[in-house]
Amino acid sequence: MKKIIAIALVLTALLGAYVLYQSKNINPSHVTQINIYEENMKTPVHSYFQSDAEAIKKITDIFNNLKGNSASSTDLNTVTDKYSLDIITEDGDVYNYDLSINLDGMKLDIYDNKSEQFLYPSYDQIKSLLSTEGFYGLYESNAPRTELTYSTLTIPAQISNSQWVYTLADGSEMDKALQNAVNPADASIMLNPDFPISVFTEEVPDQLSLKVYSGQTLIRDEIIEDNTFMPSLYDGQLRYEVKTTWGKSGDLVPFGSSTLTFYGNMDIEPELKMDKTTATAGDVIVIEIFNVNDGQRPKINQSLSKDLKIWKADDRYFAFLAMNYWAKPGEYSLELEVEGTDKSFTKSYPLVIEAKEFNKQYLTVDKKVEASTRNDAAYEEYAKYFTPVRDNSVAEKLWEGPFIKPVEGRTSTEFGEMRYVNGALTSYRHSGIDIAAPADTEIVAPNHGLVVLSQNLILTGETLVIDHGYGIFSVYFHLNRRDVAVQESVTKGQTIGTVGSTGFSTGPHLHWTMSHYKTNLSPWLFMERELISFE
Repeated sequence: MKKIIAIALVLTALLGAYVLYQSKNINPSHVTQINIYEENMKTPVHSYFQSDAEAIKKITDIFNNLKGNSASSTDLNTVTDKYSLDIITEDGDVYNYDLSINLDGMKLDIYDNKSEQFLYPSYDQIKSLLSTEGFYGLYESNAPRTELTYSTLTIPAQISNSQWVYTLADGSEMDKALQNAVNPADASIMLNPDFPISVFTEEVPDQLSLKVYSGQTLIRDEIIEDNTFMPSLYDGQLRYEVKTTWGKSGDLVPFGSSTLTFYGNMDIEPELKMDKTTATAGDVIVIEIFNVNDGQRPKINQSLSKDLKIWKADDRYFAFLAMNYWAKPGEYSLELEVEGTDKSFTKSYPLVIEAKEFNKQYLTVDKKVEASTRNDAAYEEYAKYFTPVRDNSVAEKLWEGPFIKPVEGRTSTEFGEMRYVNGALTSYRHSGIDIAAPADTEIVAPNHGLVVLSQNLILTGETLVIDHGYGIFSVYFHLNRRDVAVQESVTKGQTIGTVGSTGFSTGPHLHWTMSHYKTNLSPWLFMERELISFE
């Protein structure tokens, strides 16, 4: 009988312990809602409902397995964040907990307001609980704030793209991406080309970079140094994209990038610049035109050259104003005209052509040579093959740097000289320079280019023409031998033939002409300077 009573007492104690355990623990299947609040907030930062069964079970299992104590488990002086958490059951019970969190030290105090005691979570429980969605606010889940300023103004730039990765307490990485179409009406500012734009960030980035677009065309791509950059000189609207990048520097350190976009507007007049405003006959002036928008086309009205053609470079237009040896001294003007869809522009620029004295040369040529090389057949052949070869040119800069002299020797005839042949004045001036040199002396290409004529002609003998791009040509007469063929690319200093005395010639020499299309120019100009340094 005593044994039966003892067994009954044990069973009663076990039942009591079970009932006590059941009353202490929360059944996840009975939980209707879990709310998580930041300190002093009445609205939850996140709520879990019965449909979030997996998350509810994870959280309730953590709280069901906490050890209790009457004292705090952490140094409250290091606590940086405070939260509260409510677990609500279908019976109307509310379990309320206050949480003190030190994420950097991975420490957590949980105070149970019902039992009025602190609960001890394990390291794994802390990592698991702080990796649930309600605690994402603890992490740097967005890129640090970036701000752009201009003069005393804050630029109304907007985040157009953001790629951010942060690591939760349990080691899992979270990717957060954002893309936003920025409306020019909401993010534009008038810019002055003389004022810099400054970039401020909450945390120092690993790199700042800039891209500038005209419509869909990328016109500028660079790294931003010293957190400032100058606006692009452009008449109209451009899209600026400032990208801030933070690299990965540790297992728990967030990283990624953020791009701010804004639209900058300028009202700038087109501008024409000349490399010189005083020239002489046989000279060439380099013209550059800036601040011409997409959809606009510049035009230069002038009376000095028939071969003026305007070319487009990345940030400008340019042209060569080539004046032949008949250009008359005097005051002239160039008129820049720019027409577009929204406005037009016209402005005149003065130019002076100074007088230049050309030498006179008297030649005596064997009448048999003159008769055999200066006749209707020779002129007809010359007009057929040589004259049209300089009508068209490669639309790119093939040359590099100043031109070099194609052969060493004495300059026997200068550019532009008036000639008397056998006592009769010719109707033309000398189109290039004559360099006297022994027969079969090697001739080199004065610069890179493309051979467009390689032929024997009655008047000029063995003849070569090289296209150097953008309308710049070099011409070679009276060779003994031609070493290059049509459509062959040549490089500066490459042998292209040898000196001779073929065609209408009085002795071994090289006749070398430089021209812009068919306007003959002094070769010395091309050896003294490079016409353009940009591509």
